[in-house]
Amino acid sequence: GGGSTITETVMGIFKSAVGPAVLYMPNAFREAGLCFSIPMLAFAFVLFSWGSFRLLECWNKKGLSYPGLMENAYGSFGLNGLRFVIVCQQCGLCITYIIFIAANVQE
Repeated sequence: GGGSTITETVMGIFKSAVGPAVLYMPNAFREAGLCFSIPMLAFAFVLFSWGSFRLLECWNKKGLSYPGLMENAYGSFGLNGLRFVIVCQQCGLCITYIIFIAANVQE
């Protein structure tokens, strides 16, 4: 098939999710303060880790891809919902990059 390798998938997720967050994190810490930012960062990490482990458990039991799991759990509504969320996430990440670059070029 024309799918990605595991390495390509991991790198794609890393670049799209971690990249903008790391670039914006100093500004977020400055605006929110350490007392709020550190607990929220820890909470986000715990939530992300828990979700990842749950997905791996489902994958081990069913052997389905993430879209396959969504379709199995929620039918075509789940699959189309997942596709919509992925498109929105990618658009949001692009907007984040544009704003970050514009703000840094302006300075």
